[in-house]
Amino acid sequence: MIKQQRWAPGHALNTERGGVMNRRRFGTIVGAVLTSAIFPALMRRGAAQDAVQFAGAVSWLSGEKMVIAPPSALPITVDRSQADLSQYSELMSGDWVIVTGTVAPERDRVIATSIQRGGA
Repeated sequence: MIKQQRWAPGHALNTERGGVMNRRRFGTIVGAVLTSAIFPALMRRGAAQDAVQFAGAVSWLSGEKMVIAPPSALPITVDRSQADLSQYSELMSGDWVIVTGTVAPERDRVIATSIQRGGA
């Protein structure tokens, strides 16, 4: 059975059931295909964080942050919220430490996973 439809802007004239696809449906399908192709690549990139390890003297401590001054380098802000409290509870300004962690997504600090006291 052939249906007659009125033509509207943005739609192809569909004269038979299962005929020509309209622009909206085509856009939805293309968007879904692109999303399914791109999304896994974005997730892998987001999951791969920059792991770092560095040593330096504690400049200052405050709340869950501290600043470490590596020799011959700029000071680095460290977020201690993910490190074990026993690793940094007795640290004082001037103590030498080795910090292991990941670079925050904003790239403005290191999120410490381990803070070890070390000799200078």
